[in-house]
Amino acid sequence: LGVLNRQLIWDYEIKLRKMPENRYSATRRHNTQDANKLLALAEKHGEARLSSASVQRYMDSLSSMFAWAVDNMILTINPAKGAIEKQKKLTREQDVRSKFGISDLEKIFSAHWFLTGTGERNKQGRFYQYRPHFYWLPLLGLYTGARLNELSQLYISDIRVTESGVNYIDFNLDNADKIDIDGSDKSLKTVNSKRIVPLHPHLIELGLPDYVQALSNAGYSRLFPELKRDEIKGYGKPAGSWFNERFLGKQLGMARDGMRTFHSFRHTFITALSELEVPSDILSQLAGHSRGDTITTVRYRKDTEADRLLNYVMPLNFLLPSIIPFKTSDGLDAIRDGLKRKKIYL
Repeated sequence: LGVLNRQLIWDYEIKLRKMPENRYSATRRHNTQDANKLLALAEKHGEARLSSASVQRYMDSLSSMFAWAVDNMILTINPAKGAIEKQKKLTREQDVRSKFGISDLEKIFSAHWFLTGTGERNKQGRFYQYRPHFYWLPLLGLYTGARLNELSQLYISDIRVTESGVNYIDFNLDNADKIDIDGSDKSLKTVNSKRIVPLHPHLIELGLPDYVQALSNAGYSRLFPELKRDEIKGYGKPAGSWFNERFLGKQLGMARDGMRTFHSFRHTFITALSELEVPSDILSQLAGHSRGDTITTVRYRKDTEADRLLNYVMPLNFLLPSIIPFKTSDGLDAIRDGLKRKKIYL
């Protein structure tokens, strides 16, 4: 701890700015995990480096850690506090990421599994490159506006039905039934993220409730059992790697500039509701934001039930290409093939 000083922090920042943009890819590309070697190789080959925003996040995290150490009397000063000048924001929050336009949605929902309701089997009759989340995650992202990890971590018990027969998703932190994880394997961005969102009729037509029932009958407890949980980023990490990098980037050829990602579905959903003139309190509830700005709305207003919320979600129409209903039996086969291949056991 004695060597921690301002100069060390400045030296760390200089190295950060020279690090490869994607350290995981660089590690695989150069076959080394040594940070100094990766830095030198990035310099040698002229590779993309960490963005200023990424460097700022690293430095903020470092400062937060040292601040905790000061509060707990482990350190007397925080050497990273104010070590670099924060860049003035030149971009509006709404411009940080784009929504998906009609042409984007047409490309996404023209993938093979949407046009056939299933994936392609290999010569051995197995699903090698297709998984059910390829089909359901983009549709759920579009029609619920939920964050990727919120959807990826769902249990089938989170897909519920009201007494009047309205299907909805309950985004909650209810304890999971996995015995290999200490505590819950769920996380939400804020307490306001706890919410319910009714299923759009299109999701029902495509067979989501039937698929949920089939998963239950087959003994599964999670909506996407084929996804392996990352200890830090949860179930959304493998889903994000597939959608953002392999699907949008490599398969569809969309620029990987951070403007169009899975999170763009959320922007699309919220923008569409706003254009339908959905009341602000209902829009905030569906998006998982604070329900208002006054003590009356924040403390005393109770969330609207799924039956009424459906009236606001039902009019959504994204002019998607014709999508074939999900083939449940193939989906279950794809899960089994995925679990065998990755050696993931329930």
